[in-house]
Amino acid sequence: MARHIFHVSATTAVVSNVGGDPASQLPLLAFSLVIASAATIGWSALDRKRLEYARLYAWLRLVLRLLLALTLFEYGMVKVVPAQFGYMTPDRLALPFGALTPKQILWAFMASSPGYTMFTGWIEVAAGALLLIPRLATLGALLAATALTNIVALNLFYDVPVKIFSFHLLLFAILVALPDIPRLADVLLLNRTALPSSPVRLFRDKRSETRFRWASFGLAALWVASIAYGIFRYFTR
Repeated sequence: MARHIFHVSATTAVVSNVGGDPASQLPLLAFSLVIASAATIGWSALDRKRLEYARLYAWLRLVLRLLLALTLFEYGMVKVVPAQFGYMTPDRLALPFGALTPKQILWAFMASSPGYTMFTGWIEVAAGALLLIPRLATLGALLAATALTNIVALNLFYDVPVKIFSFHLLLFAILVALPDIPRLADVLLLNRTALPSSPVRLFRDKRSETRFRWASFGLAALWVASIAYGIFRYFTR
């Protein structure tokens, strides 16, 4: 597929890029889409009598919430410090503006205002924290989608080589918020009454669900602690 459709060989996939992203990602995404589509069609045909997968969908939404929350914690905390964009050192200030790439201009713009960088970081951290709380997950997903829309636009128009990755994060946020979008539209746009949502239990007994929830919080806490330790090592090395 990579060689005949995208004209990308194994030797050039690592060093070449498309829009700032590695060229190897395009055939990988296309291959994943083909496999997922075939699996979906086959599964739907074999299990065509089933009308819904409520519990499986709840698990999918949970996995997306956790992945999105942990990623937002990582990217948010390196902005809160701030460490992601560096600082405006004399060497950096001496560079001719015309010699800078679009990405370097964006990095200099963010580095010149630590306050704004910290503000964007706190937005991402807040979205990640809300995503971990089931009752506030939709609010966290909407906040994450707002922040990630801006990030995707910056990556696209400043040629930052994480376009595909950031777009996937935006898609995760939209998928997490999607079940509540009709209810929000009823209240905010159509002036209709919205009934309370009916969350699906992940486990049959409440005790298992409580244990799993605390385990999720513990995983998030360990992830945040590892990020904080990495930032500490960055500033003390």
